[in-house]
Amino acid sequence: MNTAFIPRRIAELEPFIADTAGRLLDRLDHRTHVDVIADFAAPLTFRMICAVLGIPPELDDAQTRDTLMATIASAPGHAPARVDHALHALLDTLIGGKRTGSAPGGTDLLGALVRASDESGAMSEEELRSTAYLLLLVGHDTTMNLIGNGTLALLHHPDQAARLTTPDTAPRLAATAVEELLRYDSPVRDATFRCATETITLHGQTIERGDIVSLLIGSANRDEAAFPDADRLDLTRAPNDHLAFGYGAHFCIGAALARLEGALALPLLLRRLGPVALAKPPEELAWRPARVMRGLAALPVVRH
Repeated sequence: MNTAFIPRRIAELEPFIADTAGRLLDRLDHRTHVDVIADFAAPLTFRMICAVLGIPPELDDAQTRDTLMATIASAPGHAPARVDHALHALLDTLIGGKRTGSAPGGTDLLGALVRASDESGAMSEEELRSTAYLLLLVGHDTTMNLIGNGTLALLHHPDQAARLTTPDTAPRLAATAVEELLRYDSPVRDATFRCATETITLHGQTIERGDIVSLLIGSANRDEAAFPDADRLDLTRAPNDHLAFGYGAHFCIGAALARLEGALALPLLLRRLGPVALAKPPEELAWRPARVMRGLAALPVVRH
């Protein structure tokens, strides 16, 4: 899977990302009220991961996205059994299409996985489904959160947003801006569960062998010992050794894609929307009820 996400290959997607983002924003030109998530962040990030995986165009739609998102945040009318059935049907359709050669597209990472699994027998059908699900979900949800959380942070810091839209500063600021927005309001709040292999005492708290431990990425990224003035948004912050992409063996495989999408999408979004304000008070914004991910259900804004 690494070969599909190496920076050189991801860089080749830059024109496609910019064109897709521009087309989505074209649809919003004459609208006063915009939902940054539903109208821009969600369709953009899902289209990108579909391109990398080779998902057929007819499955690149809101219904497919809703099926995926229902697996991590319950919603009215989405009973667990119904969600599981819909997810398995979706994954079986994708995998079956690759086996029959009827679902080409993009770099076709999913097709390569299916062929490798069938030829080597190294993955069970359930493992293949799980891998396809993970790539689809995480390749979409986390970057959608980056754009949503990042836009909200910039709306709260108009001086920083102005720097990201100024022609003289935006191009060289985009890369560090994405890193700071990842740190400031991390799209992934918690790391995956860990299990203590021995009993230890940490800051006066005993963690027994066998205890389940959850590491809080969002908290680490606001650690004053690592980030001076950690609660301040500074798009020029350097160094910026945040943990939004994890660390070591668990470093995010899609980091290059997320960084490129954020660096292209956020400045373009701010420029094309022009002066905007939140359409409701910040305390009334709805966050999706997911334990690991941190993302807005909607980000309604109104143009001045």
